[in-house]
Amino acid sequence: MQWFDIARRQHGVIARPQLEAIGFTRHQIAKLLEEGHLRRDRVPGVYRSAATPSTQWSESWSAVLAARAVLSYQSAANLWDFPVAGDGQLHVIPTHRRRTRMPPGVRVHRVAITDADVTERFGLPITGRTRTALDCCGILPIAAARTLFDRALQQNWISLGDCLRRLKDESGRHGNVQLRRLFDEASLGDSVAERLLHQLLWEAGIVDWQASYPIAGYVADVAFPASRLVVEVDGWAHHSGVERFQTDRTKQNALLAAGWSVLRYTWADLVERPGQVVREIGAHLERLDG
Repeated sequence: MQWFDIARRQHGVIARPQLEAIGFTRHQIAKLLEEGHLRRDRVPGVYRSAATPSTQWSESWSAVLAARAVLSYQSAANLWDFPVAGDGQLHVIPTHRRRTRMPPGVRVHRVAITDADVTERFGLPITGRTRTALDCCGILPIAAARTLFDRALQQNWISLGDCLRRLKDESGRHGNVQLRRLFDEASLGDSVAERLLHQLLWEAGIVDWQASYPIAGYVADVAFPASRLVVEVDGWAHHSGVERFQTDRTKQNALLAAGWSVLRYTWADLVERPGQVVREIGAHLERLDG
């Protein structure tokens, strides 16, 4: 195999061990550099073909090859198309104990990793989808982590069982405190979310509502009979399978057809934006009563 075939598959980047593995000597590598076929990368032991520009892909390959690592955390999340914002860094997990000085912009996470945690995405070695989701949920800001955790459950990227195994098998792992919080929240029934809504309404001085109010053959979570306003609370996504999704929409259509207005809120709305929730409910009541 020619060195440029390897480099082409790796977006123009190749590591010294790869050159040596196909028979290049130290002198021959030096000659490639001297003749301008290769140029040194910003990390030791990695080279670029002469015409290779700096792109997200080439930089990712450079970091992975230099650290003998796999792409991980937010960098892996980006390749899995997770709803996670990048932080301007390349995140990698080494698959061995050798330490390499990495340039600014590359963050090395020295955490345990197994073969089962690793796969490929667009040719790059990367943490698998479940491992990536759990890793990110442990370190992202709580609002972003909650959004990802909810989406991951909904899309079957992870299960609560995956999370529980992580918490039990790697009890001292960085990020597990936040994962435990997300696990506990997601394990709650819808009644807990409804009680939180009740508490927010009482604290905001919003009265004249009834819980579990029967309307058109359904039971509304919270109803304001005088204003004909219903407030529904959606639990975590994993509680909402296809059947539950359809039931909720059928119920909402029936409430609307019966002449009621309907507001829907999620668990994330209640815990992250409680002020916005009560303001919106108050504004709707004013408009309907005005």
